[in-house]
Amino acid sequence: MYPKIYFELFRQSDLTNEVFVAMSFDPSQVRVWSEIFCPAIRHLDLEPYRVDQMRISDSILTDILAAIRRARLILCDISKIGGVRNGNVMYELGLAHAVRLPQEVIIVKSDHDIPLFDIEEKRAHEYNQNDIDRSVSLISDLLREAQNRIERERAEIVRKTSAELDDSCLRIIDQFRDSSEGWHIPYDQTMESVLANMHSRFAVRRLLEFGVIRCDYSSDRREYAYHWTEFGQALIRYLQPSG
Repeated sequence: MYPKIYFELFRQSDLTNEVFVAMSFDPSQVRVWSEIFCPAIRHLDLEPYRVDQMRISDSILTDILAAIRRARLILCDISKIGGVRNGNVMYELGLAHAVRLPQEVIIVKSDHDIPLFDIEEKRAHEYNQNDIDRSVSLISDLLREAQNRIERERAEIVRKTSAELDDSCLRIIDQFRDSSEGWHIPYDQTMESVLANMHSRFAVRRLLEFGVIRCDYSSDRREYAYHWTEFGQALIRYLQPSG
């Protein structure tokens, strides 16, 4: 599947706790995966994932695109194998840079050579494949630093978004903030019948546009429901902190 089509059709929703690892599948890298990357990632209560672990579809490219879309962080190892950087890894790195935030993509390498010109400005952190303990610590620190930076930026986005919400949006948030299972609406009803006035309907649309809520349809239960996204839950915590 062509990447642009995939990302247009399958836009990012809530992220998983996976770290997608783009690396060579060369047998010489098995130890790097099992003894460095996996322990470093799991140390942060995250789950390492490579596309060779589980085939979701018949297309490995679709699996790569899905992993890049849903993973909380992307770790790209551009180390040279046999004197050459892996073309597949470089392609996955390019995809990740195209669709994810810069701080969500961490680049590492085990050689001292200068990376390709196009990624020179993106720092590639060097690690030593023969120094397991130090490398595990380095990778964990890089992932933790990325998480902290993202959290700081998310807090700022939450703050700015809260300032743009009008009274109608705030009333809906207050009304449904404890609805962990979502607001379920039978298929034969409309939003007009559930939300009494025009301001409320526009508020729901605005919350959808901000990514505060998402709409899901259940064919089995013949109803649709609005659910808080991860961003929406962060916004609720900001507006009405506990205690």
